[in-house]
Amino acid sequence: MFVALSKNRSGKRYLSVATYSKVIKAFWHWHQKRSKKQGVIIPDVTADLDSFYEKPKWVYLNEQQVWQVINSARFDYRALFIFQFDSGIRSPTELINVKVSDLYKQCKEVEIRHETAKKGSFGRRIKLMLSSELIQEHIYRNQLGPDDYLFDIKPQSVNKYLKRLTVKLLGDSVSEAGKKYSEISMYDLRHIACCYWLPRYKSESALKYRFGWKKSDKIHYYSEFLGMRDTIAEEDLLVDVTKTELEQRMIKLERENQLLKEKLASIEKVMSVIDNLSIEIESQVNTISS
Repeated sequence: MFVALSKNRSGKRYLSVATYSKVIKAFWHWHQKRSKKQGVIIPDVTADLDSFYEKPKWVYLNEQQVWQVINSARFDYRALFIFQFDSGIRSPTELINVKVSDLYKQCKEVEIRHETAKKGSFGRRIKLMLSSELIQEHIYRNQLGPDDYLFDIKPQSVNKYLKRLTVKLLGDSVSEAGKKYSEISMYDLRHIACCYWLPRYKSESALKYRFGWKKSDKIHYYSEFLGMRDTIAEEDLLVDVTKTELEQRMIKLERENQLLKEKLASIEKVMSVIDNLSIEIESQVNTISS
C-alpha cells in the first residue's frame, strides 16, 4: 500500500523523503478518520515520521549581478537571457516552443501557448517590460519569420556558456540561494525573475498569472527568501476608486483654473482698450479746450 502511495501521478517515485512522509501521513490520518466513523480506533503510527522539508538550493543573482551578466553576454545570448529574465518563462520547456508569431504589439507582449505550458500550469499572455527592443533586433538580425522559433537553441550549450560567463564575472563563490555560481542554469533565471518581479506586483493573482502558478506557495517561498516585510504606506490606503476620484477633481480644478486665466486675460484686454479710449478722449478734449 505504502509503495503505491509513494509514487506521483506519473508513476515516478518522489525524490524527497519529506514528500514520502507527507503522503503516508495524509493517508494514515484519512484511514484513522474513516475507521473512527465505523467505531474502530486506530493509533497514529506516523507521529515520529520526519516531514521536515529542506528548501531547494539554486543560484541567485541580485539585480546588479543579473544585469552585469546580461550586458556582458554576446548579442544572441544577451537577447535570450534578457527575454528569460523579463518573462520568467520556464526553461527550456516553454522557452524553446515560443514562436515569433507568439509576440504581439512590437514584441511588448508574448503568449505562452497552453499546449506548450508545463503540465499543471496554463497558457498566458504577459507583458515584456525590459526586452522588447532587443527582441525586435534579434528577430531582424536573424531574419526570423512568423513560424520560426524565437530561440533555436541547445540548452546544454546555453548552460555551459552561462556558467562560464557568470564565473568569469562573479567568481565561483556560493550564491545566497545555496549553490555556486558555476552551477547556474537557464532555469535559475526564472528563479531570479521571480525575485525581481515579486516586489513590483501589487496583486498576488497577477504575479501568479505571469509565472503560470495555480497556487500561492511559490510566492510565499520567494517572499521568505527575499526577507520581505510589511511595507504598506499611507498612500496605499487610497484604493483605485479613491485615486480616480482625486484625479478627476484635480482635472476639474485645472480646467477651472484655466478658465479663470482666460477670463482674466479677456478682462485685461478690455481694460487695455478702455485705457486707450480714455487717453484718446482726453487728448481730444485738450485739443478742443486749447
